[in-house]
Amino acid sequence: NLKYRVNFGPDISSYRDGVYIDSASVRSNGINYASLAKNQKTSYTLDHLLYYNNTIGKHDFGLTLLGSWTQYNTEDNSIAANGIAFPSQKWNALTSSYISSADLTNYSSGLTKSQLQSYMARINYTYNDRYILTASARRDGASQLAQGHKYSWFPSAALAWRMSKEDWMANASWVNDLKLRFGVGVTGNSAIDAYA
Repeated sequence: NLKYRVNFGPDISSYRDGVYIDSASVRSNGINYASLAKNQKTSYTLDHLLYYNNTIGKHDFGLTLLGSWTQYNTEDNSIAANGIAFPSQKWNALTSSYISSADLTNYSSGLTKSQLQSYMARINYTYNDRYILTASARRDGASQLAQGHKYSWFPSAALAWRMSKEDWMANASWVNDLKLRFGVGVTGNSAIDAYA
């Protein structure tokens, strides 16, 4: 029994904030002021999954393979200036045609990119629907980590006993599923800023 599945999840967000303060405003120091800030974030995750399952008598076998890619892009820019010639322009004419360099109070732009890449293999074995063994190995890479440390292995294993399938639990109508599980594994994280 072989199955293949692909998942694709995009995420797009955009932010735009314009501010105009007239010279007659109580917030003003007597000069027309305007600013514009824009931010756009795009990201996507692409997963390729391959499943294989087989049953031989009381033995159930399962294999899962995963290849996953995620990318993040963040672009932002801002500009602010005093001496806006016409109130009707607000923050829509912050160019050299209308604003002198002396009146520019702030301008900035930035682009941040990061990527994650993951590969995983997991094996499941079940005997008589009671005794379960799971073992997996995952290799993750993150672009924001230091050179030589971008990739790491994360193995794990688990044993489980489904006690509710035992004969001595057959009359326990108040239990639907009772399982004792022990697992061990290695974890990590890449929660640091890009270019840090």
